[in-house]
Amino acid sequence: MFIVLRRVFGTGEHWRWGALSQPTQDMLDRLSAPDHEWHASLQFCYWLQWQLHRQLAAASRYAASRNVALKGDLPIGDPACCASPRVAF
Repeated sequence: MFIVLRRVFGTGEHWRWGALSQPTQDMLDRLSAPDHEWHASLQFCYWLQWQLHRQLAAASRYAASRNVALKGDLPIGDPACCASPRVAF
């Protein structure tokens, strides 16, 4: 849903999406209904996420079979994610 809403609103800053910045389950159900204009885009995003999940799972199994540990989503180089107090970078 995020990818579609980001495209619709032209920004990933969800707090700018009005009521959709904190959607209810009812809102999500209506937006993903088969007769909604965003349905095809959502279905593609769901399919793509599923494909990516399958590929990562296969890569993870292969890595584990070779005693290789995978690390995911480390905020490398992002000062906003540092545990230390903010300093000028």
